[in-house]
Amino acid sequence: MKISKHWWHNRVENEQAWKVSIAELEATNYNLDVKNPHTPEAEASYSSAELLTMLHDSFQNSDALLNQLKQELGQN
Repeated sequence: MKISKHWWHNRVENEQAWKVSIAELEATNYNLDVKNPHTPEAEASYSSAELLTMLHDSFQNSDALLNQLKQELGQN
């Protein structure tokens, strides 16, 4: 696909294309993974039991990573 200079200098924002300011890019340390502002983020809701399970799983994962790091550092 060939992009013409005319199109490039006359771009229009739409559902698939939007502008991001330099200030926004600087604020995110030039992370180009900018979420589409036209697509609302889905709000998740969890029960207390689900949150406890998620927290427990996270702690288990953290413990596994810490143990792996200790082994790699020879601190078993």
